[in-house]
Amino acid sequence: IVLRDGSTISAAGAARTFGDTSAYARGGTITLGTAGDLVAKAGSLVDVSGAAAGGDAGLLAISTSGASGLLNLDGTISASAQTGFRQGSALLDLAAAANFSAINAKLNQAGFGESRDIRVRIGDLTIAGENPLTQRPGDVVMANHFKLSADRGSINIGGTIDASGSSGGGSIELDAMNDVNLAGGSFLLARGTS
Repeated sequence: IVLRDGSTISAAGAARTFGDTSAYARGGTITLGTAGDLVAKAGSLVDVSGAAAGGDAGLLAISTSGASGLLNLDGTISASAQTGFRQGSALLDLAAAANFSAINAKLNQAGFGESRDIRVRIGDLTIAGENPLTQRPGDVVMANHFKLSADRGSINIGGTIDASGSSGGGSIELDAMNDVNLAGGSFLLARGTS
């Protein structure tokens, strides 16, 4: 699947006013599945955000398969919601995710802060720590509920998974066929911050 420059797929929420009362329809669900790669090119838009006036964001579900089944998200993705409403959720079932850092950065930027359930069929998964030589900061995953599964590989955590929340700590689940490795300097956080 290729989402080209100028393409838009939107299930964004909506707000309506009835007299002195406002009602919100939450963002919907967008499902994209392919037996190969999924590429969202620069200039494309995928939108499950809540309405600007309020309402919860929706769900983006992506699945890839095949020999590589790569996911490249170069376009704009939106899953944000106003304060007091739930941010978006992401459900990813991927053949491989060698570019996990790039995928995570895009999910953070888009506002997928409610939940992320990421399953990778082949290969190891790395949430990278900081690299002092290149001055690259470590990966930070930010979601109230986070699940990461490596069907045929290991999970290596060098960065931070933060499931903390003002209404109570969230959840973190890590499942791997092989090892789950927590490097020195890594953090798993699920604190209540109120």
